[in-house]
Amino acid sequence: MNVLLRISLALALAVWIASPVVNGMGEGGGTGVWVLPRATSFGSGAGPSCGASARQTIPFANPSQDIRLVVSDMSAAVATLTDEVSAVSTPLAVIGAQVVIPASLQQTLIATSTLSTIVIVDAQQTGYYIQLVVIPGTGGFELRIY
Repeated sequence: MNVLLRISLALALAVWIASPVVNGMGEGGGTGVWVLPRATSFGSGAGPSCGASARQTIPFANPSQDIRLVVSDMSAAVATLTDEVSAVSTPLAVIGAQVVIPASLQQTLIATSTLSTIVIVDAQQTGYYIQLVVIPGTGGFELRIY
């Protein structure tokens, strides 16, 4: 499983380096910046165990502005979002200690998906496993941080 995680990390890093940086970030949720709890070690790299509860849940009712997630206790991070319906992965911009989820991507996910997974990881396999869960009929979603 470690080999699979390392290959995924290398692939995500290559895609991230090849993609343009997102500019013109808006502000959402007041300042638009959400501080995540302390990063955890991925260990086996399998994500949260079945039935594990989220450490933090952040609801978003209006996907009209970029979201910036501040990571902590990590070296240089790489972030990817995978739509669980289509299995399409998208690199997310990492600017310093902030991971940016663009408003356009949020709006697309609300229209076409029900569940996406965000993985934020560094070279020491420390990071976050986050589920973006679309709430049907509301036009909103929530982030569940594990």
